[in-house]
This record gives sequence, C-alpha cells and structure tokens, in this order.
Amino acid sequence: MKPTYNHVELMGEISFIDRPRIASNGSRCTVDFDVEVRSSSRLSSGETQTHIDVFQVMLTNQTADWVYEHLCKGTHVFVIGTLKANRGGIVVLAKTIKPLSSEPNKAMGAPVAVEPPSGSNIHPGARR
Repeated sequence: MKPTYNHVELMGEISFIDRPRIASNGSRCTVDFDVEVRSSSRLSSGETQTHIDVFQVMLTNQTADWVYEHLCKGTHVFVIGTLKANRGGIVVLAKTIKPLSSEPNKAMGAPVAVEPPSGSNIHPGARR
C-alpha cells in the first residue's frame, strides 16, 4: 500500500478573520479565518474569467492571538497546513502562516520584516 499525504499550501487574501477563542482549560487559543484564492482562465471567446475559491483556515496554538492582532482582511498570506473534515465541511489546519504584504489589498511585492512571537510556528523568515 502506498503512503498517503495530507498537505496543503494556499496563497491568497484574508477575506474574514474571527476573534480568537480560548479553550475552557485555558491552554489553547484558536482563530478562524477565510482565505480567498483567485485563479483565471481564458475562455474560447478570448475573455478572461476569474474564479475565486474560499478556504476556511483554523490556527490553534500560541500564535493565534498574534495572527488576530497583526493580520487583517485584505492581507495576502501563504498558509501551509493539513486538511481536516468536520461538521461544517473541510477546514485547513494551519501549521505555518507567512504574511506576504504589509498593508491590506497591497500587491504582493517586496514584503517587510515582521517579528513573530518567540517559540511560534510562523516561518522564521516571515514577513508582513
């Protein structure tokens, strides 16, 4: 039997970010946000058609609070994680989040430096 892999990478724009929730035991903080991924294709008529997919992303660890404070709607991000099925559908469980723009709706150009909290799982070269 061949091994299976559960790995997903998304690059898109945050379209919604929810307030962080703390577990009843106070040990975990969770934040949910949506990432819009745009793709375009050319129709036979020559027109360009843009398609938008929205993925629900969940981050559960000490950086969830940092993500809520530093990222906002319109921020371009790169997310690495795994897929998880739950009652609401399929969710991306984020392991790494890398901001790609310093301002909402800014084109993905040269990012500027950001200092994530120590001990975080945000990529060491993360930029905002």
